Amino acid sequence: MIAGVTNYLSQHPSIVAFRWSHTQSWGSTWSFLVTSIAFYLIVSVMTHLFLCLLVRRGKPVSLGPIPALH
Repeated sequence: MIAGVTNYLSQHPSIVAFRWSHTQSWGSTWSFLVTSIAFYLIVSVMTHLFLCLLVRRGKPVSLGPIPALH
């Protein structure tokens, strides 16, 4: 059984024939990394500013049981 699993994980034709290609794996490029981080930061800042304008309270918003459930 172990030999079968080892053969499947290391000698399978799709594993043996694998070749790395930047054109097929665009998620591994520097431009994707930089764009993803920039997009995340922009969305985070915009959400924060929107919520600051929407909710003008001096005290924190109660989350109730959400942290316990999480």
